[in-house]
Amino acid sequence: LLGILEGGALINRDGELVDRLRDQVFVPGTLPEGESGAVTFFLGDLRVSTNVPADSARGGGRALATQVSAPVRRQVLEQGVSWVDRAWVHDAWAVSGYEPLRDLHGHAIGMLYVGFPEWPFVRTYLVNLLELGSGVALLLLISGLLVYRGARDLFSPIEQIHRVVRATRRQQEARIGPLGLDPAHELAQLGRQFDAMLDLLAERNREIAGAAGALGGKVAARTLSLHQKTAELEEHIRMLTEA
Repeated sequence: LLGILEGGALINRDGELVDRLRDQVFVPGTLPEGESGAVTFFLGDLRVSTNVPADSARGGGRALATQVSAPVRRQVLEQGVSWVDRAWVHDAWAVSGYEPLRDLHGHAIGMLYVGFPEWPFVRTYLVNLLELGSGVALLLLISGLLVYRGARDLFSPIEQIHRVVRATRRQQEARIGPLGLDPAHELAQLGRQFDAMLDLLAERNREIAGAAGALGGKVAARTLSLHQKTAELEEHIRMLTEA
């Protein structure tokens, strides 16, 4: 008799029992702040006592006399197997558990539902994913800038050295000069050594040019002297011939 009276109370839209069960299952701190779970008694596939809101977005009213989703009905009511999975609850997805309610003969005549909205957890996951993605993107951006600066600091002196090498090949005067690096840096040392080598090469070229000029003068003088002696010899031969 007590069960019949309790069932009648449930069918007559009494929400006290489902609210008490909800408060016992979803104690404070169980769900994200501002969210609440729900408990529902089904008669067949209809909600006869529930605290599932009629409008999940606004959170008002109770979704009484609404039907359970078809997959849940087939598994729980028709097959008599519990459902523990995500399910479409009235107008939103929820993490749900459905248990069949049986009569004295063991026939499934209804269901007990306990669940909570899925969206707050999806929202938290998306926010965490966005924050993590933003952090990774920011880290990659900073790393890229650091790598770019490092590469620029590395390749700019190399390009300057390469320009000087090409100018030297074209017989042009050029020097590497200061590279804007630490004096102990390998490239700075290489630049100084290369400039010293170019200075030494220029000095050798000047010495060679001076030696070549002096040699040219000596050759010209010797040639003139040879011409004079040849002329004198020719004059002596002429005089000897006349004698």
